[in-house]
Amino acid sequence: MSTPSPFSTPFATDLLIGGLEGVPLGAVLHDFAAPILLHAGANASERDVREALQVAVTVWNALLLEQWGPDDAFLIDAKALLRDRLPTALLDVLDVLVARKKSRFRTDTRAIAGFDLVRDRDGGWLVRAEPLQRAN
Repeated sequence: MSTPSPFSTPFATDLLIGGLEGVPLGAVLHDFAAPILLHAGANASERDVREALQVAVTVWNALLLEQWGPDDAFLIDAKALLRDRLPTALLDVLDVLVARKKSRFRTDTRAIAGFDLVRDRDGGWLVRAEPLQRAN
């Protein structure tokens, strides 16, 4: 029997097929960030996982800001910032995250204010995310 990935959530993929309503934001973030988490590897340190999730949150929120307002430069600015800080091997993952948000997660308009990591019983990571409350 194979060892499950420390980045897997037991329910995210099944629930996302039916829609995002009622799915905790942490589970959505965990699933959305899968490409960059897989790139980090199964033995990634907590710091590496946090950094990977921060990249995913930056892309997620930049796309939402573009969706909410008339300015479409948020993603361009976020990518420029990340390109200066990411290893070359991760740059292609940014485009993968953008495509995932626009296709698989387009109906989820919750901005992510912050997140936390906790270990589950099996040694994997559970992601908890706090949605940003939008002012009217």
